[in-house]
Amino acid sequence: MRIVIIQPVIPHYRVSFFKRLLSALPEISFYASDVDDIGVESVGGNVFPYHKLGNVKRFCGVVWQEKVIAVIKKLKKNDVIVINGNPRYLSTILLLFISKAKGVKVVWWGQGWSSNSTSATFRVRCFFMMLCDRVLLYTEKEILLFDERHRWKLYYLNNGIENQEVRRNVVAYQAELRPPNLLFIGRVTEKANLSFLISALPDIDDMVELHVIGDGVLLNHCKKYAEYLGVLHRVHFYGAMVFEEEIAEVANKCRVFVYPGNVGLSLIHGMNYGLPAVIHSSVARHMPEVFCHEPGNTGEVFEKNNRLDLSRVIDSIVFDVNKLNFYSKRCTSVTERDFNSGSMCNRFLNLVRSL
Repeated sequence: MRIVIIQPVIPHYRVSFFKRLLSALPEISFYASDVDDIGVESVGGNVFPYHKLGNVKRFCGVVWQEKVIAVIKKLKKNDVIVINGNPRYLSTILLLFISKAKGVKVVWWGQGWSSNSTSATFRVRCFFMMLCDRVLLYTEKEILLFDERHRWKLYYLNNGIENQEVRRNVVAYQAELRPPNLLFIGRVTEKANLSFLISALPDIDDMVELHVIGDGVLLNHCKKYAEYLGVLHRVHFYGAMVFEEEIAEVANKCRVFVYPGNVGLSLIHGMNYGLPAVIHSSVARHMPEVFCHEPGNTGEVFEKNNRLDLSRVIDSIVFDVNKLNFYSKRCTSVTERDFNSGSMCNRFLNLVRSL
């Protein structure tokens, strides 16, 4: 039985997980393009071996991935194809129907709910999911979104990162030994809403500084906005980082992870460093990874789009070292148990055995 995984790209944060799968399943192969529809790039072939597909083209709100249909020609009945679970990719939807007609088993891998989902788009997503042999969701709690009669085909990964790399670089968390710094990790886009966090800084204690790891289309705007508000000296921009030892140098001198927008995998990254997390309270607007956050146990929440509440929450938490140390222990426990590449690999293998 051959297993093929189709992805828009092979991002750096997936490499560890994919290497684990390749080690456990020699019959598996990977296909991806160089750049996806939002500008994320694949790692080089020297970092991870994969077969290159054509360009990803976006038009009128839908996406087409060139050369993806040709992959099905190499598969036979009862082989397995894992498709990108994004219904906007028309090439993927066509691949789904051709695979089913050919007797190839199809696994839909994607989010059950995303930050921009509506009830209508959720129904469309469900329709395509239920046509597949199995559905692989990002997190366990997403299964509860679906009717019980369909749950037999639902599996989950609990999306995470390679926490062994973090362990090699992390400094044991003791809030009292760290300066009152905030950490933001992620692409600086509209979804991240970094400018909203910057807007709250004037109302936060002057000792508190913000450290930003990430690049994106709104990075320069955020720098100019910080300068306009007179807080540029309190914001440190590092740009994009992919190597954990570099990220650790910044994360290890921070007390709290803050993501002002709709958070996803960045939350898992921050919590792996034992950093208590502050995110907004509108769970439905976050990505599925939000389900690892336990307000009152792994951090706190603020009212979405309420700048004064954000500054209040940060001021109240960043100097409370006893509370921070309690939150940190729970962050580490949750991520080490459930949200990491090793656990993801084991769950993927369970899905394969079920086919």
